[in-house]
Amino acid sequence: MKKIAFLLFAGVLISTSCDKEKGINTLMWDETGCADPWADADIKTDEDRKRAITSWLEEQDVRVKTVKLSTDENKQQACLACSCTTGKVYEVSVKSKYKDKMLELNFYE
Repeated sequence: MKKIAFLLFAGVLISTSCDKEKGINTLMWDETGCADPWADADIKTDEDRKRAITSWLEEQDVRVKTVKLSTDENKQQACLACSCTTGKVYEVSVKSKYKDKMLELNFYE
C-alpha cells in the first residue's frame, strides 16, 4: 500500500512540475554590431548582455524567464555596419502571454 501511495504521489509531483513549463515560449534574437535596442558601451561580457536584454525587456513590460546565449557561425556577417549580425544568438524564454509582444519587438521563433 505504501508503494502505491508513493508512486501516486510521485506521479502527481512529476505531472504538476511538467505543467509549469507548459506555456513557455523561447524566442530568438540575432545580435548586431551596435543596433540592438539594449546596446550600451558598458556591456563587456556575456553576463552583461544577458542582464541588459533582461532589463530592456522588463522596461517593455515583458517578464523574462531565462536568457541563453549561443553562437551560430552561419549568422556572422563580415561587415562593420551596426546592423550586421555578430553570430551570437539570444534565446529568451518567456511565458506564452508575452509571445506576441516579443514578436512585435522583432524577436523570432
